[in-house]
Amino acid sequence: MRYVLLFVLMCLCSACGSSTNEETLSNTDPSPTNQEEMGFLHIQKISADNASAGTKIIKDKEKIQNILSATENVKVQETSKNTNMEKQTDQPSYLFSFSKQRNVNEQAAYSFFLYQDGTIIILTEQDHNYIVPPEDSNEAMERIQEIANLTDED
Repeated sequence: MRYVLLFVLMCLCSACGSSTNEETLSNTDPSPTNQEEMGFLHIQKISADNASAGTKIIKDKEKIQNILSATENVKVQETSKNTNMEKQTDQPSYLFSFSKQRNVNEQAAYSFFLYQDGTIIILTEQDHNYIVPPEDSNEAMERIQEIANLTDED
């Protein structure tokens, strides 16, 4: 459990930074290029008060590929690193972190948050993140929830 909390804190710290243009909608594909190397998916449920509410690990490569493909070619906007912190204070979310190894202390190769309202925030190492607003994420959100077998009770 200590490692899970450390992992969440590392992800939250990486979400801090400066703001960028939130107006430009593009078809940029922020998904990773090394998908075949990702052997583990860590799904962390986070309650609205930022408390960890459980972790699920997926090792099935087909499920991992299907979840990754659900976020490909979605319309995204650049957003500030602070947007993620603001969203976390008002609703539960899931943190999806893809990595080569099972170790949760390893830097995730690709991560995104899926919020209860359907918003997806894709974390980057750049000075901004990407946001997929709920109106553009419905199909992706439904696919991700189905593949990862997420329910409100998870």
